[in-house]
Amino acid sequence: MADAGEGPPAVPKAPEGPVRYAWFGGILEGRRPQDDGALRAAVAELNADGPVPADLEVEGGRFTVLLGERTLEPSELSSERLTVFVDLLQRLVEASADPERIESTLRCTEVYAREAVETVFAPVAGEVRCVSRVRALNDEDRRRAPVAARPAGPAFDLGTRRALLIGALFLIAFGLFTWRSGIVGRWMSAEAAGLARETGPFGTLLAVEVERMWPGDYRVVLRRGDDYPLTTDAVSALQTGAGSPVELAAVNAVAEGDAVYAQLLNHDGEVLASDRLELRPLLGDADAEVEGKLKGRISAATVRLALDPGTPPR
Repeated sequence: MADAGEGPPAVPKAPEGPVRYAWFGGILEGRRPQDDGALRAAVAELNADGPVPADLEVEGGRFTVLLGERTLEPSELSSERLTVFVDLLQRLVEASADPERIESTLRCTEVYAREAVETVFAPVAGEVRCVSRVRALNDEDRRRAPVAARPAGPAFDLGTRRALLIGALFLIAFGLFTWRSGIVGRWMSAEAAGLARETGPFGTLLAVEVERMWPGDYRVVLRRGDDYPLTTDAVSALQTGAGSPVELAAVNAVAEGDAVYAQLLNHDGEVLASDRLELRPLLGDADAEVEGKLKGRISAATVRLALDPGTPPR
């Protein structure tokens, strides 16, 4: 759901004329499943039926799929191949150990006579969504041009109607759909450097850092703070000095390695998103880090630690 007070974006108009050339790029990364069979099968089908080759790399508990960046002619951008491409991306997401924590920079750039259409393929809550924008051509677009990419003529008559239809499909058919999913708000989310950090009732027991990830989400990292208790005597002193039940609960959560919550707030203090973080790794390792993830929002203003998740919008 979009943030309150925001209206749906205007659906971008497809550029005039045929697509001259296009290319794909980027990576998709996720947690490796116990059985790699489904991952490898999906990548094999991408190489057989997709518009560009894909390479699967598996290391430790992570996997990465990289797309080839060869420039494509209009005749290579059939609606069937693009449908297969999105379907196989969905299979890759579903084959991961955690479909809701997939990171993706996968994208397609289609070049027209005066403009380019960029489409990103971003997993949202385990489902691959697409969102497009129209922009002016740049030097990189021109460098990508194949020898055959010249002003419109007979060489571009075959297959260009279907390629143009694909561009319009990405721009229009997914426009409202991706707005409702919240991906537009995530893509345009506030920079992490501009977010306030608040440790709430935990004070200096915990330290929090925030980084912005693609396509606009935030990575939250918790570490031991300056006053993290290292002995039972220190815990007892903190409990005795707690000025409220909330502060006492915060001390107990840190001392026992319980769960806490990272909340994303807007300027009015409303909770936009939250994530649960387990503090147990901090108990025995002074250098341990606890990571969480918050969905990005245009109106994000603060990341705050709390004892409860709050009430994020659905």
